[in-house]
Amino acid sequence: METADFVVIGSGPGGYQAAIRAAHRGASVKLVEEKHIGGVCLNRGCIPTKGMVTSIDVLRTVRSSEEFGVLAKLREVSLASIVERRERVVGKIQQGLQFLLQKNKIDVVQGRGRLAGGRVVEAGGRKIQAGKIILATGSHPVSLPVAKPDGVSILNSDHSLDLSHVPESMAILGGGYIGCEYASIFSQLGAKVTIIELEERLLPLMDSDLGRQLERSFKKQGIQILTGKKLESAAAEGAKVRIAMAGGDKIEAEKLLVSVGRAPNVDGLGLEAEKIQLKGDVLVNEFMETSAPGIYALGDLVGNHPLAHVAAAQARVAVGHAFGEHTPMDYRVVPSAVFTWPELASVGMSEQEAEKTCEDDAASPREIRSVKFPFAALGKSVSQGETEGFVKIVGDAKTGELVGAHIAGLHAAEMIGTFAVAMKKRMKISELAETIFTHPTYSEAILEAAEEWLGGAIHVSPKGKGIL
Repeated sequence: METADFVVIGSGPGGYQAAIRAAHRGASVKLVEEKHIGGVCLNRGCIPTKGMVTSIDVLRTVRSSEEFGVLAKLREVSLASIVERRERVVGKIQQGLQFLLQKNKIDVVQGRGRLAGGRVVEAGGRKIQAGKIILATGSHPVSLPVAKPDGVSILNSDHSLDLSHVPESMAILGGGYIGCEYASIFSQLGAKVTIIELEERLLPLMDSDLGRQLERSFKKQGIQILTGKKLESAAAEGAKVRIAMAGGDKIEAEKLLVSVGRAPNVDGLGLEAEKIQLKGDVLVNEFMETSAPGIYALGDLVGNHPLAHVAAAQARVAVGHAFGEHTPMDYRVVPSAVFTWPELASVGMSEQEAEKTCEDDAASPREIRSVKFPFAALGKSVSQGETEGFVKIVGDAKTGELVGAHIAGLHAAEMIGTFAVAMKKRMKISELAETIFTHPTYSEAILEAAEEWLGGAIHVSPKGKGIL
């Protein structure tokens, strides 16, 4: 039987980073991967979709080039070429990861990993006795009995990456971040897109102002939005999918994308062999350790903020604890982004969450207040013709504490990092307002929003006093 100080099952962002961190500390490490290095994020999620989003950005630029005095003509849009570039990007990053694993002397075991008990891992016909085990097997798209994906007419997010042509029409079940990102991509490529969402607005887990902004933008782009609608059935009939909703509404589309969430990959993992407790997700403590000492779980397996960058942070905590450190996982500051057009990003509590926290705690001393600064009032935005969106600050009016921040517009995902650092360091909103930001930049909107919080941004009209 082989041995290793660490065996990591799954090579997504959490898994490969855990493996490299353990190797950096001098441990012998084996990384088990059934399919491709990089997991869902690199191969079927974050990176492929952002590769497509980049192509869409170029497409938008060419379409609007005349506005900037550049007389460019759009000859055609080739989905095949977009996909080809996307796969080159994925391949290049894969090669980089394989190089890192090799240089860190990490043994990659090709096969499906399974716990056999006694900290033994079986994979690829090999048995490995591990000192510590880290489970990072990720998740898969959830299916619905009334709309079971067939990979042809009814799709999940994985199938959507395999499309060889842009469908004439596409219905998307689910207005969360995955559904909205695909709606943005395929609408720009020319498909007639309809989003069906059970809740009363898009992105129900984000600040309501972000959801409303996206709905307005999507409608301008020709995307039909059906909120508060429950799917009753979907069936492929010929070249169409016939979709029926509660209340009698019916629509047809060439493709139906089912995007209603993801579920952890626990089947066949052998959790019962180590008596690892489950409650939907794998149960872990604040150090990412499961109920079986010396065995850790992270990423989509544990269900708390299932984001690639959170999995990476969990990997740091888990490996540290395995080496005797006791720094718990901190979920207080977790930024997130939705790569639609306009781009959206958040950190901290939404205004609705902050207000509910105060309502639930009658003794809470907080007084929640929010302000917004529009990109339309920003010199850089106007010069680039990208004036859609805003920066929103949610804070405590009594203490000046930054409770949450939300951005809609170009570079939102990049800008949210400034707010994340500010929250991590417990900066006051007044301290943001005292910070010098480069001009002209989009990040100046952070400064202006902070100044608006304190009593008045320079580049917007004082409330109730007309327009500048």
